[in-house]
Amino acid sequence: MTTDFPRRIGGFKRTTLWTAGLVLAALFFGLSLYSWIAGSGWRFGLFALGWLVAGVIYAVMLRSERRDFPERR
Repeated sequence: MTTDFPRRIGGFKRTTLWTAGLVLAALFFGLSLYSWIAGSGWRFGLFALGWLVAGVIYAVMLRSERRDFPERR
């Protein structure tokens, strides 16, 4: 049994899923920043900021995986 991550998940490339996650995190962050500036929804802002941080962490993990394991590309 191998512990390698599959290259495709549900028919999508892994990098496509990472990119989609980052885009969604940025969207949540933008919406929360707008609502925070407008004077409402600061809790939603914290929630979205958490998603943005998680997206950045995932992107860093993916980059380090590509650097450390080039044969998995």
